Amino acid sequence: MNKHSRASLVALIFSEEKNLLKIQYSDNGVGLSKESLKSGNGIRNMENRIFSIKGKLKFETEQEKGLKILIQIPI
Repeated sequence: MNKHSRASLVALIFSEEKNLLKIQYSDNGVGLSKESLKSGNGIRNMENRIFSIKGKLKFETEQEKGLKILIQIPI
C-alpha cells in the first residue's frame, strides 16, 4: 500500500455476517484509474484467488480519493 498508493492511513476491518467473512480495506492514497483495475496483474491475481474460494470482491476508487475494497468469503 505504501509503494503503490502512497497512503498515510489504512484501515482493515474484519467481521462475520450471515456465514460470510467480510474484509473491508480503505486507504487515503492516490486511488486507481478504472484502466488500472482492469489491467493490473496484482489485481487480477487477487481476484482469481478470491473467486477460487467462491468469494466476492468489490472495488471503489477515484483518483486522489483513495481506495476501498470489500472482500466477502463464505465460511
